[in-house]
Amino acid sequence: MTLEDLAKKYGTDKYIHRYCSHYEAVLLPLKNENIRLLEIGVDRGWSMRMWRDFFPRAELVGVDVVINKHDLKESEADIKSVDFDNQDEVKNFAKSSGNFDVIIDDGGHSMRQQQYALNFLWDLVKPGGYFIMEDMHTSLYNYYPKRNIDRDPTTLDLIRSLESGGEFESRFISREKFNRIKSELSYARVIQTCDGTPEKHIPSITSIIKKL
Repeated sequence: MTLEDLAKKYGTDKYIHRYCSHYEAVLLPLKNENIRLLEIGVDRGWSMRMWRDFFPRAELVGVDVVINKHDLKESEADIKSVDFDNQDEVKNFAKSSGNFDVIIDDGGHSMRQQQYALNFLWDLVKPGGYFIMEDMHTSLYNYYPKRNIDRDPTTLDLIRSLESGGEFESRFISREKFNRIKSELSYARVIQTCDGTPEKHIPSITSIIKKL
């Protein structure tokens, strides 16, 4: 089954946003490898089951601020409680979690949460690995003002700056750290996957960053 087939099977909205074909295009070579995958944002466990079937030999780790919504078994994934609004919790998780071949941020999607994720978890990405930042459209203030109440520099601008080789700085990620990430990446891609979903007429935007 394709990644999109699995997304539909388990009910994750990744297929509604049309992310799956873009993810499969880069992740397919890892399909039968003994990889470690981290997903931020477990919710009811739908996407974790999708990853479980797509990467049958993977070690899966999931984090969320609330971890009692799912019925995933310990054999399926290791689920941990981490609040990505709290940098100390994110730092502590980073210190104890080990490295990953793939990290997917499908968490709360605020500027703080997304930029803390990249700031503190980038060093966990193995050489040649991937950091995927989903739902970049929450940076569009006219549609999602509550995700950026203080009008901070947006995460979409952050990834676009990585893509273009530009500059970026915010209170959630320093210019020094941003420049180091920029020096360590193979590429960064911002991808508008569709003009809207049946529920929202807002562009769906994801991003894929590959480490050297």
